[in-house]
Parts: sequence; structure tokens; C-alpha cells
Amino acid sequence: KALAQDALNLKKVIHFGDVEPPRASMPEELGYAPFALAIGSPEDWKGAWPEVINVHIRHWAWNPLAQEYAMDDVVHLQDLYKYFGKPKSGDDDSVLACMVGAIRWRGFEINIERVQKLRDQAIAKSQTNINFNSIEICRRYLSQVLDATEIVVMHVGGKMTTKGIILEEIAKWKETKVCESCQGKGCTECDAGLVDSGSPHPAAVRAREILDFRHACKEVELYNKLLTAGKFHASFTVIGALSSRMSGADGLNAQGIRRANDTRSCFNLAPDNMVLSGGDFSGFEICLMDAAFNDPILRAILKQRRPCKYCEGKGCDECYKGTVDTKIHAVFGQYLFPPMTYDEILATKGLPDEGDKYTRSKNGVFALAYGVESYTLQNRVGVSEEAANEAYQKWCTDFKVWAQERKKVFDMFCSMRQPNGIGSKVEWHEPAEYVESLFGFKRYFTIENQICRTLYQLGENPPKEWEHIKIKVMRRERLQTAVGAVRSALFGAAFQLQAANMRAAGNHIIQSTGAEITKALQCRSWKIQPSGICSWRLMPFNAHDEIMCPIKEEHIQELDSIRNDFLDEMKETVPLIAIEWSNNLETWADK
Repeated sequence: KALAQDALNLKKVIHFGDVEPPRASMPEELGYAPFALAIGSPEDWKGAWPEVINVHIRHWAWNPLAQEYAMDDVVHLQDLYKYFGKPKSGDDDSVLACMVGAIRWRGFEINIERVQKLRDQAIAKSQTNINFNSIEICRRYLSQVLDATEIVVMHVGGKMTTKGIILEEIAKWKETKVCESCQGKGCTECDAGLVDSGSPHPAAVRAREILDFRHACKEVELYNKLLTAGKFHASFTVIGALSSRMSGADGLNAQGIRRANDTRSCFNLAPDNMVLSGGDFSGFEICLMDAAFNDPILRAILKQRRPCKYCEGKGCDECYKGTVDTKIHAVFGQYLFPPMTYDEILATKGLPDEGDKYTRSKNGVFALAYGVESYTLQNRVGVSEEAANEAYQKWCTDFKVWAQERKKVFDMFCSMRQPNGIGSKVEWHEPAEYVESLFGFKRYFTIENQICRTLYQLGENPPKEWEHIKIKVMRRERLQTAVGAVRSALFGAAFQLQAANMRAAGNHIIQSTGAEITKALQCRSWKIQPSGICSWRLMPFNAHDEIMCPIKEEHIQELDSIRNDFLDEMKETVPLIAIEWSNNLETWADK
């Protein structure tokens, strides 16, 4: 109705709030268990649909305004169809909307006994004498083992917080001890005379305790919902996300279920008359980054096959004909941890804590792919600012096309620039209105650009009255006038928003392209299912870069053919695209 009113320039529109049935007749519903028996029984429906359905039938059958509202739906839909140029039907999102709804009602199979066991284990983990659901209690609990300097990390926007991202950071802290090499005087081996002792900081222990409690509570909540439903009724919002990704809905986020084997082993997914097939795209973000930036040198490295370390090129279960793919994480690790070689970086995989340079490099690659620079690399990887900056600059030097293409995206949204450095005059350059995925899906920055422009204009030309405020402000160890400090703050806010826009634009090219590919393959697979009332042949769903698909065994070959043809088609846009797929899986964990 809102879309019709705006696009069709309608003066008056009847909204649902004008005609909705009596509030007392609104049913009790559980999105993750979409049937009345999950709430009540024929003896007492407890407000579920069977108890109130007749009120709704009478309302929509006899209320004149409600009937007009319903008729307007048909009229407005036809008018909007014409307004938007009569778009072709059968697009992926429309197909997915029908598919998701139908499969949600059918539901996926789960192992009830296994869910109950894991629920009981999670309940045991959540037993504590301290209420870690209370933000204030968590603040006090952590503050007891933090000094005045350390406690600053818990302050965000002027308030103390115990959000997960803060706790995860604190949980990594280690105790320090005096450097033996310099006896605390400071040297190249230490940080102001201190080195890592290897022992966890007391606050790290408490932060992990809080996180474990919260995770356990979330697990209990998930398992209770599954037990109530008796099945996994996966619900998704198909459109609405800026990246075009599908998102979980109706009280159970199907895309947020932990990847841990113990959790996913609860999900058989396939009913008795089907088998489970599924897989995920191999190194998806890296393939998409390669396609987006199209650097021939980097692509040549990524296409190299290396001898398998397990069989020395003879062939084994870990490789294909004695060779394995090149891991970009180990490639980037050579830049972060010189003079270590590719093989030396790879050999650290799985080592405890800071010794696992492969995983640390992996964190750096994902950060690099999504638009960070040396400062964020320093935090994500755990190297010095100097090492992060040197690694980033050398990477950009060696892969010039990658750096240039990435810079093009950032420059599209770099509206404010200071050619002469920090402290010099800020210049305005009109930013792009949107960025597109590799398949043309647009992410608009209209509102963000307007806010940036307004902040810039206010900072550039503040009201004359502000100049009459004769107050001095200490900012960054220097005195400023009140109007000067406010202008600096305005520009600072504008630059932060601009930086967020630039990162979001870089992210969009990768994430949105990945979302469209995954959704498209899901839709292609759905062609196996006939239209209308018939038996189920397959039930695909996606979780980001994964597709799981219960399917009748006699249709596996048809699905394999569809998938292979799809990948061949996609290679024109994403040359390195590949998918690791398996048939006849026992559970989701076996993928």
C-alpha cells in the first residue's frame, strides 16, 4: 500500500491498521513451529488459529471497508505492474518466495534424541550462581580484575558495554611480564619492556566465562524450539537485505546455526523417502574477490596446483591426483610474516594460539577482501602497525591491478578529500549513488550520501552565531575554539560515515554476487520439482554459501547435471568458482 501510494501518487489509501480484525482475535503463533498443535490442542487451543479463525472469516466476508482494502490489493498490484514496465515473471526471488514457504511448512527432519541430549548439556553449561544475562552484573564482574587503563576497552560511545565483540577481544588477552632481554628498559623483542607471559589475563578468563554462558543459553533456546516443533521449519526473508542475501526469520535463524559438528549432526534434514545431498562453494569469498578485481598475476598464483604434503604427489584422500589448490591465506602469510615461506605458513595450521600463523593470515585475507587497510590488519592479525603497513603496501605493489580496481570502488564514495593531508582544507567530490554486484544488483547510498553532504556543509559553513562563543576546548592535545572543535567533530563524523560507505561498497561487490549465485543455483535445482500438487522430489535451502538438499534418489543425477551446467555458466563471470558437493550424506554435519 505504501509503495502504491508513493509510486502511483494516490491521495488516499486504506492501510491494514484501518481494517485489521479485533486485536483480541489475533492468534497465538510460533514461527518456528507453524501449526496450531505446537501451541494447544482440540481441548484447549490456547489462542491458536482454530480458536479465532471464524472471527477472521466473518470479518473479511462482511466488513465493507475490509473488502475494499482487499480489492485494492488486486487493483494496486496491476497498476504497479504497469508502472514498473511489466517486468518478466519467474525471477529468482519470486520463485524462492514460493519455494521457501512451501518447504517451511513441510519441515526438515531432526534427530530428537540427539537434540534432547545437546539441550541437557547446554543447560548444564548455563548453570551458574551469577546472572550473566545482566549487563550491570557483567560490568562489575569484569571491572574487579581490570585496572583504570584496561577498563577503557569496555567504553563505547561514552557508555560501558559487555557486547560480544568486546568480550571476544578481552578473552584473547594475556598476562605480561618483564622482558628478560632488556630487563624492562625496552628493546626490539618487547613492548615498552613487557612481553607476553603466555598465561591468560584474569579478565580474559571471566570474559570467556560470560561468553560460554551466553552461548549455552542461546543453544538451550535453539534446542527447545526444535523440540517444540519436532522438525526444522526453516524460514527465510527472501528480499530486503542490502546485499540480496536471504536472512533467517520467524524466531529461529536458520542461517545462524553453528557450524560445529555436534550441533549440525542433529539435522538429518532428509525424510525417510529421500537422501541428503549438499555442499558449499570452495573459497567463495576469494573466488569472488578474484572475479571482482580481476588481477591476472594473483589469478595465476591461485590457479597453481601444489604437491600434496600428505602423499608427496602420489595421490590420497586429501588431494586430487597428488595435487591441492593454492591457499591464498598462506600466500598472504608470506607478506605478514616474512621471511616465512608458503609451506612454513601452511605448516602452522592448527597450532595453539599465536603460533597458528595460517589462521591469523586467513583473518587478514578476509579483512583485506572486505576493504580494510593496514590499521585493521594490525588488529585482525595481531602484528605490529609497521608490519601490517609493510605487508599491505607490498601486496598492493605486487598485485597492482587488484589495488587499482579496489581503489576505483573506494574512490566512487570518497566524497570528502584532503589533498594536502590531515588538517588541510576538506574538498567535496560528488559520490556515486550506488554500487553494483557483478550481476548488476544495486546497493544505494542515497541517504548516507545526503548525511555526509549535510555534515560537510555544516562543518564548512557553520552558523555565524557559533563564532561568538568564546570558549576554548582541548582536543588532541591542542586548544581549539568552540566552533573549531565542533567543525572538527562534524568532519570527523562525516569521514567515519564515508569510510563505512566505502567498506560497504567493497563488501557489496563480493557478498551480493555470492548471494545471487547461491540463490540462482537453488532456483535452478527447484526445476526438478513439478508445479502444483504432487509428491516432493527435493527440498533445497541455502545458508549463505551452502546449499543442502534432501532429494529423491532417482533425481540425484538430474541435480548433478543442473549443478555442473550452472557452474560452467558462472565461470564466465567467476572464473575460479567451484563447489564441494556430496550425495547420500547422513546429516548436515557430514557435508
